[in-house]
Amino acid sequence: VEPFKEFQAFWNYYERNIKLNEDFVGYDKDHKQISKAKFLENLSTGNYQPIMINPTDSIRYQLKSSPPGAQSSIADYMKMFAKRELVFYRMEGKPVPKFDFVTIAGDRYTSENTKGKILLLKCWFIACIPCVKEMPDLNALIENYNHRKDMVFLSLAIDDKASLKSFLKKTKFDYQT
Repeated sequence: VEPFKEFQAFWNYYERNIKLNEDFVGYDKDHKQISKAKFLENLSTGNYQPIMINPTDSIRYQLKSSPPGAQSSIADYMKMFAKRELVFYRMEGKPVPKFDFVTIAGDRYTSENTKGKILLLKCWFIACIPCVKEMPDLNALIENYNHRKDMVFLSLAIDDKASLKSFLKKTKFDYQT
């Protein structure tokens, strides 16, 4: 696969094949293996496009220089999303900042009262189709681990309380919201 000039072709490929938030092995334009951080740093310049190489049991991407005449929206997109993924990648393994969440049922979860527990956070909103679609799987996860008193399942939703209550009457979701 060669780098793309047209945004729509790039987007069709990217959407199907590239998952920068997952673990992957990165290669620079000279086929030398580089760290994920270095890969994302290079990608965030907007000068490169990620191309999947030899799909095997591990995900591997190579940086390919954007071709002359490529639509600038490709570079703009890569700058924005690679920078975002780099921020998230650098946050991995770091403590969660202090928080204080109140559920629609009135229960309070804070960084203090969840200390020492495994906290599973699900961020979503009602109109997010993939978010809603995965709720049965997330309910199954809770069912598999409901015996664990050291695990807390919280969902952080951006919708207002009344809309959430109405939605949750029609849709089973076992996370505290």
